[in-house]
Amino acid sequence: PVIPLSLTVADSTAAADATAAADDATDLAAVTTGVAATDSTGAAAVDVTKQTASPMSIATVLGESSRATPAEPSDLEVELLAQVGLRDGSRSFNPWLRELPDPLSRVVWTPTVAVSPSRAKDLGIDDGDLIEVKVADKTIVMPVRVSPGQHHNVLGVPVGYGRIDGDRSVVPRNGYLLGSGPATVSVTGKHDDLPLAQVHSSSESRGHIHQVSGYAEHVPVEHHGEAHSLWDKRPVDSPHWHMSINLDACTGCSACVIACQAENNIPVVGPLEVKRYRSLHWLRIDRYFVDNPDNGDADSPEVLFEPMLCAQCDNAPCETVCPVAATVHSHDGLNLQAYNRCVGTRYCANNCPYKVRRFNWLEYDRGAPVERMVLNPDVVVRERGVMEKCTFCIQRIQSARIDARKNGQPSFEVKTACQQSCPADAISFGDGTDSASQVSRDRQEPRAFQALAEIGIKPSITYLARVRNRES
Repeated sequence: PVIPLSLTVADSTAAADATAAADDATDLAAVTTGVAATDSTGAAAVDVTKQTASPMSIATVLGESSRATPAEPSDLEVELLAQVGLRDGSRSFNPWLRELPDPLSRVVWTPTVAVSPSRAKDLGIDDGDLIEVKVADKTIVMPVRVSPGQHHNVLGVPVGYGRIDGDRSVVPRNGYLLGSGPATVSVTGKHDDLPLAQVHSSSESRGHIHQVSGYAEHVPVEHHGEAHSLWDKRPVDSPHWHMSINLDACTGCSACVIACQAENNIPVVGPLEVKRYRSLHWLRIDRYFVDNPDNGDADSPEVLFEPMLCAQCDNAPCETVCPVAATVHSHDGLNLQAYNRCVGTRYCANNCPYKVRRFNWLEYDRGAPVERMVLNPDVVVRERGVMEKCTFCIQRIQSARIDARKNGQPSFEVKTACQQSCPADAISFGDGTDSASQVSRDRQEPRAFQALAEIGIKPSITYLARVRNRES
């Protein structure tokens, strides 16, 4: 089926809301104070950026007024959060920002209340459980996201959601409706599965991410026997493209994720597809919680971010299983994807140890003129039924190579979209065979490591471990 882009911009409840909005307009007018408007479907809606609501009105909409379990008076307090993607909500109509995973919660599209693990245990709630948060005489209902590092007595409520220009919803969901202050919580008994970009928060002590106590400290490396390839050894040409990522500089801001999406015409899939684990982002930022050795408190862990993308492996396991040779290796070390050959067996995705290959389950309509203006003309738009993944911005490499040949230059430099957009300069890209290049120097650092290198795939991405300076 062809999915219009307009559907992917809406929230997971938008389809139901569009149908029910006209019928509920009269009821909503009785329980809210706001500015009525008309959306593109002609249905009445409410500008929740200016509305207030009573506790009974929210419970009535949810049908949970008699079953909500009120919390005892406590020292709970609400703090408003501006998330990385939406900020104050003025750009909530942008689907790229709506589908950008929050660096800490890893939730997309949906506002969630950040609750500490200990508080969640006390209330008997878990991820996705709906709770009613009340500050003074104002109330909102949002799902829970259990968040290590959150203070036991503080609820983090995001702002920027529930706006008529980007998030049509029957139930107000904007934290601005509450404000900050002492709060009470009621458990509604309802649950909504969260659209999560990452469902597991621990590395389970596996060696694919590291932190060290100093810049001269070596990363422990597991030594395995050399893996023997079934294929003849490829000659190493120059350039041979490599990337290095400094985890000590990476803040998890996700600017690289948006840059990659814009550069490579990656479609927005919507919250329902994310719930089915069908996100199409070529680059993701994995977030891991690790125990804090200073206090050992599970509620106060340390956080590590690790950008994860196709490592352009020299012994790429995806290439050996494709029955139609749709994924092949280039002379300059890139793992290429021939979209016209791909028949969608997804064997390559199953064989990828990094799980960074994406399958187009649907075809996304981009026929509207405005939507077509967003597309990068240097990158092909993929169709339904084919695999796709990071290419190290091969369109930029080819453009720079052509310019170098025309100008008679023996070598050339390229900046990938993620590298160009990183505000912390955490990403370096260049020729791995050039000893003077930044990526070559990074590979010689004591804290350099490669994720899953022990399985013999020879990845072309090197990470520099996070540094934690601790007082002795």
